[in-house]
Amino acid sequence: MKKKDQDYFGVSPTQLKEDQATLTSEIAELLQIPEDHASVLLLDFKWDKEKLLDQFYSDPDKTKIRAGAIQGDIRKMSPADDKTMFRCPVTYENVPFSQTLSMGCEKPGDAEHRFSIEAWQDYLVCKVGDGATCLYSRCQARGCNCIVSPRVWRLVLESPYGDSSEASVRKAALDRYERFLSSNYVDMNRHIKWCPAPHCGWAVQAIGACREVVCQNCRTSFCFRCGLDAHAPLSCKGLSEWIEKCSNESETANWFVANTKKCPQCQTHIEKNQGCNHMHCGFCKHDFCWICLGKWSDHGAQTGGFYQCNKYDPNSSKKKEENVSAAKRELDRYIHYYTRYQGHDLALKFANTQREKAEIRMTELQKKGGKGWIDVQFIMEAVEQLIECRRVLKYTYAYAFQLPDGPRKQLFEYNQSMLESNTEKLSELSEKDVEAVDRAELINYTRVTGSFLRSLLDEVYREEVEGFGGAASV
Repeated sequence: MKKKDQDYFGVSPTQLKEDQATLTSEIAELLQIPEDHASVLLLDFKWDKEKLLDQFYSDPDKTKIRAGAIQGDIRKMSPADDKTMFRCPVTYENVPFSQTLSMGCEKPGDAEHRFSIEAWQDYLVCKVGDGATCLYSRCQARGCNCIVSPRVWRLVLESPYGDSSEASVRKAALDRYERFLSSNYVDMNRHIKWCPAPHCGWAVQAIGACREVVCQNCRTSFCFRCGLDAHAPLSCKGLSEWIEKCSNESETANWFVANTKKCPQCQTHIEKNQGCNHMHCGFCKHDFCWICLGKWSDHGAQTGGFYQCNKYDPNSSKKKEENVSAAKRELDRYIHYYTRYQGHDLALKFANTQREKAEIRMTELQKKGGKGWIDVQFIMEAVEQLIECRRVLKYTYAYAFQLPDGPRKQLFEYNQSMLESNTEKLSELSEKDVEAVDRAELINYTRVTGSFLRSLLDEVYREEVEGFGGAASV
């Protein structure tokens, strides 16, 4: 994808909290209301500023009552109140007035909605156990519609009062509440998505129309539309159909696709332990392609083949068996694409391990060549380009599986073959020992391979814009 299309940026957990606070302050200032009201209103309107303003200006009182934003003045706890005692209607204990809290939500003539801090702490800790619905917890008074604002949550659970042995429990409860609050802010905002990587905690915010983004914290690529792993050139709908197809056919496919393959010349079992598909049999010295098992010498531009093993030959099954059934032919077709899809998936996993080792290789080269850190960046750039190409190639086979035969598919397979052959070359160069790395050659193949990648994706997106439909449309 073109860099100019990547109008997005990463958002850390700290920044998320700051953004929520900024939006809350902005709403409070615009509507001239307390921040407690603003935060509760934003929760009710799913953080939609425009919708909130439109409803509020139409009928402020009705909007606040419906949302539960009816807090009054929250009395601050002060040691000066220690001489005044208060009997909590929940714990039935007499406590200093400074150790109580009311959100000021009672109506004239109602009993005061005041409770001891300990009662509030027990109540909110219990509410967190209900999950994300704790964001809409209400005042403890019977029938009260007042929502407990984020400020009250923090005021209560960070209070120095209460059982000291339960301090860790209260902190854990507040941390969980904050996570629910951040998740609500992100989940309800169509311009922000969580990074899907486990334990990352960052989000990505889009400025324009984005397809695929990269988390700035953990470098995970994912689709901004569906939240799954990046899957260009396959559409989100196409990915869903492919996943369902693989799920239905997985047992059959796994029976055909083994972890090892036989050398086509001597039949020795060979295990693939690197990303490159150029295989060399250690027993008979035969060079062949891991994907199609054909001679490696036939896989170059000089042969006129342009890496032909990427294309499915519908006549191949007929040559093996003239009377093969339609179902068997369809299974053969699926296995063809699934095998190559899985092959690039395995190569992608290996390429990801190269990323982890790249900095070590860069340090070695820096020490041996007496170069600066910038001078060895080409190694990491090559690995990053390789990872992106492997990921795209993986999904090109799912995309091609869904494409109907015709000129469009022929052009796509040509672009696919060019990207595939250059990716294989880039893989070979990137896996060389540090001493054998040719800087100019690696930089050139990184650039050329990236050019073929952009050419393939640009052609797919061009067809989508011009209304070709098919697998590329979303």
